Amino acid sequence: MSFLRSELPASVEEVEFFLEGLPRGFIKDYQFGLGFPREYKVLVEAVESLTSCREIRFTNTGRTTIINDALLVPLDDFEAARSELDRIVARARVAASNVKQAYAQNWLAERTEQEAVAYRRGRHPMIQTFSDVAANNETFEEDEIDKLINVLASQSKSITVARPGSLAKLRGDIELVELDALISRFIDMLQAGHNEGVWQSFFAENPFILSFACGYPFILVQGQASVGGRKLSGVGEKITDFLMKNSATNNVAVFEIKRPSTKLLQTTEHRSGVYGPSQELAESITQILDQGYQLTTSFPVIKDKSHRYDIESFSVHACLIAGVTPNDPDKTKSFELFRNSLRDVYVITFDELLERAKLLRSFLSGSDLVSPTAVLATQRPPSPATA
Repeated sequence: MSFLRSELPASVEEVEFFLEGLPRGFIKDYQFGLGFPREYKVLVEAVESLTSCREIRFTNTGRTTIINDALLVPLDDFEAARSELDRIVARARVAASNVKQAYAQNWLAERTEQEAVAYRRGRHPMIQTFSDVAANNETFEEDEIDKLINVLASQSKSITVARPGSLAKLRGDIELVELDALISRFIDMLQAGHNEGVWQSFFAENPFILSFACGYPFILVQGQASVGGRKLSGVGEKITDFLMKNSATNNVAVFEIKRPSTKLLQTTEHRSGVYGPSQELAESITQILDQGYQLTTSFPVIKDKSHRYDIESFSVHACLIAGVTPNDPDKTKSFELFRNSLRDVYVITFDELLERAKLLRSFLSGSDLVSPTAVLATQRPPSPATA
């Protein structure tokens, strides 16, 4: 390994000066040996594996090329490779730290009868891969996954007859994995502080989550649905984020999605320990009430023009998803008093929706002694008579 230069250093001082001028990525203390640190030796191994070069020469300009038995590498090209290797090492350390933290917590949780936690996989695909390997979770390449799916699809009938229990367990395991991934994504999104559009896209991809909000078996009719309200001038069309229907009764419901950062209460007390609803919350409630009103009055026309004869407007439900539950006891009390006094709008916070998804996951996995009745009870909103 060498640098192309016109003159070689002729004294100890010149050698030290030369070494200090080396770029990052080289050992600069001749007393301990020169060359690459251990983390960069893979570059040398790559040269030995892919070429017959016996020497690496670093230059100030040009491009990486082979001349005779020497590999010429510009310093900026080497710096790019070195920096990427450093990033890979850093990601591996993050992944290892995540898995170690989860292991330590679960080791103690098992001995103190507390709930186990999952290791954080992170957002970067490389960190996720490192984390899975560190946790000894076997992963498959995409082509291997496709082959596995094709085999299961082709053998599904025979498996159903021969091993119905195994197939049911596989289906359940897959659903749990999907729910775990959904919960993990939900948590990441809450921490990221996304806007309404991102959350609307999330619920559009996973509309069944909206059933957790009201506890009824809702299915999606249409996202960004027109519910009427157009004036003679052609303006004023009212759009609801999601138009859902009860799969059992066909009764429709409108859903309005705000942000986790939506303020639910006033910042100052109205009276001692009493906080009034915020302007954002009041306006959002009025907005969804108007959507329900417009849908009710325009429903016969909308139903006929849309040729949707599988929906009914017996009593239009209105559900608002906004904000997070206050931490302060007085604010929590004020929020509960206010929302439970509402007759025609059900308000649920983002963190409550997440907790209901977690509760369903616990019930499906059998990790907690939760009955189906308890799951439904925590999901169903209070009736007007008890609010």
